[in-house]
Amino acid sequence: MATQQEKKRERPTITYPAESGIRFVAFDQYKSMLQDENGNISGPRTVIAGFGAGFTESLLAVTPFESIKTTFAVRFGSYTFLRQLAQSYTAPGEKLGAISTFGIGGIAGLITVYVTQPLDTVKTRMQSIEARSLYKNSFACAALIAKNEGILTFWSGALPRLVRLMLSGGIVFTMYEKSIDLMDRLDPEKRYI
Repeated sequence: MATQQEKKRERPTITYPAESGIRFVAFDQYKSMLQDENGNISGPRTVIAGFGAGFTESLLAVTPFESIKTTFAVRFGSYTFLRQLAQSYTAPGEKLGAISTFGIGGIAGLITVYVTQPLDTVKTRMQSIEARSLYKNSFACAALIAKNEGILTFWSGALPRLVRLMLSGGIVFTMYEKSIDLMDRLDPEKRYI
């Protein structure tokens, strides 16, 4: 019989596929709702779609175990923006290759790390045992970190996360694009998928 601690460790591995599925489907739905008449989506709208995907995942798959992830807004938003930018340099109707998609996903991972790392640093400090006596709130925590340790402290610990998110971003977005291509071939009229 598994202990409570063992169950807590197993949860991410068990629920991750469901969380990812919800996140990607939600992102596609929000993205299609926010597209203009030409099927394009602006940078701010991709951020909104990414936030919506993170919110939907949090609401349906993660809550009450985790909070809403701003990471997804940044990750999906930057990926979509970079993909559209790269697509603008290709011939009409031509799709980006797997290597290009992997690179764009990796760059989206890099952007995600450097945009969200300060939030993670503050969150980690606020979760410490002595946080209640040291900080009044998250803003006070951030101010003290900046004042006493310097601005660069917000990005301490970013390198291991950077490697992980660049690789996972490349892999996940490449698989995402290939899955979309496969579904388009299986159901070209989009009646079932």
